[in-house]
Amino acid sequence: MHTIARLLPFSLLLLTAAADAPALAPTADVTATYTVVRAQASGGPRKIVVRQTAGGTRTRIDSYIFADGKAPYETLLLDSKSNRSKVLVYARQAVFDIPSEGVGLQEYALTPDLRFKRGPDKTVAGQKCTEWTATPPKGDPWTTCVTAKGVVLRTASATRELEATAVKTAPLPADTFAIPPDLKPMTLVPAPAAK
Repeated sequence: MHTIARLLPFSLLLLTAAADAPALAPTADVTATYTVVRAQASGGPRKIVVRQTAGGTRTRIDSYIFADGKAPYETLLLDSKSNRSKVLVYARQAVFDIPSEGVGLQEYALTPDLRFKRGPDKTVAGQKCTEWTATPPKGDPWTTCVTAKGVVLRTASATRELEATAVKTAPLPADTFAIPPDLKPMTLVPAPAAK
């Protein structure tokens, strides 16, 4: 599984992108709103808003039950420098601190261990992007359409398809990655081992 923890520093990302591969992270702070076009599992989010800093060192992913939802039901905060993630679960007024290792982000975080095959140029959400087939060392390939500035506009795997409906490139406010004070730190209890 691909994780934010494997992202390279920004300078190395640019070098990687110089080959026949997309930019692996946005070159500027960006907010992208996605619609879930298709999902294998029912009950998941219908809208996802992703905010990333330049270079992809910090990412905020808000998940909404409804496509026109105003408040997320869950937020994932990732920091590639600390290799830690925070999961904010608003219904439980809880925040969980977890290792970033194992947090699957193939839709938003392209990693240098992927092999890429270039496809056609497309236009999504009014922006041009190049479609790539991304093949991980293990697992199934998926397609992703990435702008020249490293913004993922569309991604489709066997289990889910997302498409950007709006993209805004602008500095992110300082409180983007802040944890609301009314959320209480909680610990995830591992499931009992199977006998």
